[in-house]
Amino acid sequence: MNNFKLYEHISEKSILVITPDNELKTVCCPFLVLDKKNRLYQVTSIALGNDGNTYYMINTSYCIYSGFTIINDYSVL
Repeated sequence: MNNFKLYEHISEKSILVITPDNELKTVCCPFLVLDKKNRLYQVTSIALGNDGNTYYMINTSYCIYSGFTIINDYSVL
């Protein structure tokens, strides 16, 4: 399991992350995440909220990114 850390929201379809190897990468939607209960979800887009937080679109709802861990890198450029 890859533990990417969010670096910066850059568009509705991609984010910059720092990998466990300290590399800066772009992750593009769709990508998979796990929540705190180890349930798997697919992120279809990303938004920056009025509160300054980053949100993932999951199943037609926006969820704050900090509740999730990116688990794959098949979409890393």
